[in-house]
Amino acid sequence: MNDLFQKYVFWDFDGVLCTYQALPDRCHIMTDEYLKSFITKPDQPFSCSRAPKTLVELQQSLDVDRQYVLTEETSSLEHAAKLSFLRKNHYCFNPDRVIGVSSKDQKVVVMEAIYERELAHMTKFWSDELLGVDPFLSTEIIKQRTAKLRKDFVLIEDTVSNINAAEDAGFSAIHITSLMP
Repeated sequence: MNDLFQKYVFWDFDGVLCTYQALPDRCHIMTDEYLKSFITKPDQPFSCSRAPKTLVELQQSLDVDRQYVLTEETSSLEHAAKLSFLRKNHYCFNPDRVIGVSSKDQKVVVMEAIYERELAHMTKFWSDELLGVDPFLSTEIIKQRTAKLRKDFVLIEDTVSNINAAEDAGFSAIHITSLMP
């Protein structure tokens, strides 16, 4: 688990951070009508769910500025319920880094966009750092660092197709069962 230190970690919500899966093809259909019934108590849709203690401890040990939650959602009500669950279960995520997607295949697209943003920032930093170094050598160093940065983006997921998509894009991916004792 120490392999995740200083990496960019992208957590799935349903089936990873939360044992309850709230998607139509899973344990329960969480419709907007169902969510609206909890409008005054946004944490209620996940009140019977739990956060695996191992994951809470792992998440708390990592750099909060390098962690994201990528979760398939159908509405802002579902998003609010998931944020409430994360807070209630002592996860330490920046709410701006809890990103809802409308379909599973968008997770890698979001990772790619965040990677491109980080790469632009890091390339400028690396170029400044290597100022005065032989241009051929500095180009090779930046290529190596770019490849390493892509591998430092890690998706933690329970859906094999998402794991395969992340790996096909050159990112790292871990099935949730690999992190559980």
